[in-house]
Amino acid sequence: ARIGDRLGANGQPLEALIPAAIEKRLEARKNKDFAFGDQLRDALAAEGITLRDSKDETTWTLAGG
Repeated sequence: ARIGDRLGANGQPLEALIPAAIEKRLEARKNKDFAFGDQLRDALAAEGITLRDSKDETTWTLAGG
């Protein structure tokens, strides 16, 4: 499924969904739901978005950027 489908985006542009996807991924990881966190990361990657996790935050870039 596409990332918009996973987040109930109702046709919103991908750029508008990235912060919500990151927040849901962080929440999933906090709750030790690593499978869902990985699904979100993979869905973003399929759309050309690369996530970078650090100790303090998660940032994103366009793949190749």
